[in-house]
Amino acid sequence: MKSPKMSRIISFRVTEEDWLRIEKAAADSRETPNDWCRMTALEMLKMPVGLTPNQCILFAQMARSTFLVENGFQLLADETLESDHWKNIAPTPEQTSTPSPIEPWRIIG
Repeated sequence: MKSPKMSRIISFRVTEEDWLRIEKAAADSRETPNDWCRMTALEMLKMPVGLTPNQCILFAQMARSTFLVENGFQLLADETLESDHWKNIAPTPEQTSTPSPIEPWRIIG
């Protein structure tokens, strides 16, 4: 099987420490440093742009927590923090859902 013609060149400089780490990683995968860097760059192109599923879950939890803390402190500062008012602001477990790793785009708050 004939390999495709590669006519473009990409080069970059690295420190000696980075070079040693690249050499070790390439040796561990039984490739040359150049082939390893090429493979790594091409693999990165296959990854989706944006948050990973775990990052989506963490982002959703942090956003909800921030919302509740900010509103709670504002109600305390206004001296209007009452149970009924807080229940209208704070979502119940039925109103919230954490996105599953299969559906990271589904963030309902």
